[in-house]
Amino acid sequence: MTQQSATCDARLAHLVYRGVMTGVLWTVSIDGYEHLAKVESGATPLNLKALARSAGRNGGAFAIFLGTFGGVSCAAESLRGHRDWKNTFLGGFSAGLLLTHKANPAAFSSVRASFMTATICGAFASVFGEFSNPE
Repeated sequence: MTQQSATCDARLAHLVYRGVMTGVLWTVSIDGYEHLAKVESGATPLNLKALARSAGRNGGAFAIFLGTFGGVSCAAESLRGHRDWKNTFLGGFSAGLLLTHKANPAAFSSVRASFMTATICGAFASVFGEFSNPE
């Protein structure tokens, strides 16, 4: 295993881990807050199983998003032999395509909306990456 692939594998694993933790924290802070507001108003009983399922779904979704970003960025870095903003853009673009995926496979987002969302994610990721990792 080369040094570049070991670093890439570690970055990918770290991003997937961060995705799982972000999903769990999202559930605790956002979904949990909404659920507790409904419990407090008497609209619904406390349902910890539903919150646990939500944590699993959110953790999985964030892990897939960040894993796609990291995997594509690392693959581009490995194929191109450079570590620059273009790899980060490709990772962000690929992850951005996931944002337009629908739960119903028969319902497709427009190609234009998918392309624009992916481009914005890629641009944001590459700009953020350049400013946060000056080399």
